[in-house]
Amino acid sequence: RQRNANAGPQRRRGRRDNRNRDGDQNQQEARGKRPVQDNKPMIVSRVISVGKVSNQTAAGKVGSYRALVVCGNRMGAGGFGVGRGDEVKQALNDALRKAERDLVPVDFSPEGSLYHDVVGKHNNIKVLMRSSGNHPRGIKAGKIVRCVLECIGIRHCTSKILTKGKNPYSIVQAVFNALGKHHHPDEFALSRGRKIVRLYT
Repeated sequence: RQRNANAGPQRRRGRRDNRNRDGDQNQQEARGKRPVQDNKPMIVSRVISVGKVSNQTAAGKVGSYRALVVCGNRMGAGGFGVGRGDEVKQALNDALRKAERDLVPVDFSPEGSLYHDVVGKHNNIKVLMRSSGNHPRGIKAGKIVRCVLECIGIRHCTSKILTKGKNPYSIVQAVFNALGKHHHPDEFALSRGRKIVRLYT
């Protein structure tokens, strides 16, 4: 075939043109779609303790690491876990996985305070947690208790350890023991068969 002399060079459509066309089409389709938003609450974790332990076997002492991690969603749920591993990272991951698996719900007021005072005990540790009521005072507690309360979402609480023990594992379990005894006012009213107004007046 003879080409027209006035016509310019013809452009051949190859694979490159098809790729550009497909890419433009994909971009147009992506613009029309809205990104999927993940509404899952974010889990916040705090490392309480990390230490090296050893196990006596027939072959000798075998060393490993043990970690204590506390986590929560800051919306009324928290948990703790103890993990072990040959390395620190493995122990932390194991503890975090156990803490996320065993989350415990905790009720607190819209102001971020407990409804009433609670006392928890584990081994030789005894922890007292007081409600701030209608007077927000912030968190007045030690480092370990503060980490637990912040992960759960409690913003106003006064705590004190009534014994001389300093074992972090016992302190964390005593705090969760105390929070397990904390109940919503509706539960008290329902259990006693009375109205909330008469119950607190």
